[in-house]
Amino acid sequence: MEVLVESISELGQQNIEKLAYDFYILQIVDSLMALKLRCEEYGFECDFSLEGEESIGLIEKLKTHFEEEHGIEYPIDAVIQMIQNRGYSLDSIKK
Repeated sequence: MEVLVESISELGQQNIEKLAYDFYILQIVDSLMALKLRCEEYGFECDFSLEGEESIGLIEKLKTHFEEEHGIEYPIDAVIQMIQNRGYSLDSIKK
C-alpha cells in the first residue's frame, strides 16, 4: 500500500510540474503575440483596454488615456515600468 501511495504522489507531482511548465510556455507565447493593457489593472475603476502588437505606440496610447481620462501625466518610462510589473518584458514592449 505504501508503494502505491508513493507512486501516486510522484505521478501527481510530475503532472503538477508539467501543468506549471505548460502554463509558463503559454504565457510566453501569449506575451509575444499581443500586448493586452486594461486600465483597471493599473488601479483605475475604468473599462478602457488596448490590445495589439507589442509596440511603443500602444504604450503611448495608454499614457494618453491616463492623461486625458484620469488627469495623471506619467512619464513614458513610468508607464513602461507599470507594464513590466504586470509581467511583460522590456524587449517585448519596445518591439
